[in-house]
Amino acid sequence: MKIAYLAVVLVALLSFAHSGPLDTNVIGFLIPQIREEFTKTPVTIQLHSIMVLMANAYESWSQYTPQSRGFFVGGQFRRPASEHTVQNKNTAIAYAIHRWLTVLFPEQQAKWDNIFYTILALPVNNGTRDTSIPMGMGNKCADNVIGFFEHDGFNSLGDEGGVIYNRVPYSDYTGYEPKNTPFDLQNPDRWQPLLDKDPFYQLKHQAFITVGAGNYKTFATDVRDVDVSAPRETLARDRRKYEKKTRDIIKASEDLTDFQKMSAEFWDNKFSSFGTIARFIAGDDLDHFVGTETLLNIALVDGIAAMWYYKRQFDAVRPITAVHYLKGNDNIRAWGGPFQGTVNMKGREWKSYLRTDAHPEYPSGTTCLCTIFAQSMRLWSGTNNLNFTIVRPARSSVIEPGLTPANDVVLTYPTYTHMAEECGISRFWGGVHFTEAIDEASRECGVIGTKAFNRFKRYLDGDNTVNNWH
Repeated sequence: MKIAYLAVVLVALLSFAHSGPLDTNVIGFLIPQIREEFTKTPVTIQLHSIMVLMANAYESWSQYTPQSRGFFVGGQFRRPASEHTVQNKNTAIAYAIHRWLTVLFPEQQAKWDNIFYTILALPVNNGTRDTSIPMGMGNKCADNVIGFFEHDGFNSLGDEGGVIYNRVPYSDYTGYEPKNTPFDLQNPDRWQPLLDKDPFYQLKHQAFITVGAGNYKTFATDVRDVDVSAPRETLARDRRKYEKKTRDIIKASEDLTDFQKMSAEFWDNKFSSFGTIARFIAGDDLDHFVGTETLLNIALVDGIAAMWYYKRQFDAVRPITAVHYLKGNDNIRAWGGPFQGTVNMKGREWKSYLRTDAHPEYPSGTTCLCTIFAQSMRLWSGTNNLNFTIVRPARSSVIEPGLTPANDVVLTYPTYTHMAEECGISRFWGGVHFTEAIDEASRECGVIGTKAFNRFKRYLDGDNTVNNWH
């Protein structure tokens, strides 16, 4: 049975105790250290941030290899073979990552300094750009990487549109306005922002998260090359299908099993699920880890760009709105909320098992990401076999802690195909996507993984004809 992410981390930390992160895999050491900050952000921001982190790592690493080209610097700073040591690679990577973390989370500067300068015992960064030493290499590569991604369409600095003061990172600059409000449903085919509670139990309106992601400067696939069709199961096009898909969601909620709950929770937490399986694939070898994680994350963010482009275009209704609209005053039978089991309720009381995120429903972003994950790693590994298993212990649910599941649940993925299929249907089980959105993303997103792999391989193999990132 394959071990889960936390177990892998413990093994890695034990090995570091003997040799040190700079002698093995500094990225594998850092990921658990930065986990808290990343998991506080929405998944689109998580994946974008991790992708830029890995782009920094790859750019620095590439200059200590015989042929691999950086995305932005090519091979212009390549060091002689005698310097292609694991320690030099790790040191340059560490300085580049430190630069990105201080841009991304400046309020955590003291934490980053402690990790890099105290725990890792690196010399304090003096700002050198001398690429003959790893510190300067990390800084020089980070200049190029961070300079590009600060204005890549995601609005990570919050300065798009000429904002100078009181910037809000990743905020909307596109002028998007929802057709509905939490209190007024004007069009039951369109997305309705919900009311969320903050930690102080104050209600706030949802806003379309990272709406500008559809403008991202993609690595390999232009968003318009992903041919997503308009949703067909709408009130405007076919009321019967709209009603059926809503009934199907309610029925899935009524029949929800412990296995389905734990699968839905696993795939909902991308930092954990994607991170667990990626680490399983990558192993601890630094060179293989950098290649695996870089390819995977640049492919995933290309997928986010495509899905967010179409989410904004179609602006589709979420299941919770459809259930409330069609079944508001009707009696239904469904999951009654945490610890309640299946109950009789009014349709207006229905809620999805998973939290409904702040963006339109169609197409399914998670399904697209899992399809890309499967395809890119299938090509990278040269096989469809995955053979990954993880156990969700009894009573370990995040949504129903201490109750669900009644017994250990074993999630087994013999192939990448099986993994992607279960990941997609878990969004239906969780009540946040209709099957049409899942099916469309599954059909259209594989090409993103293929194109990312093909282009990344050219950088990795030192193809001098490959252009810099778009």
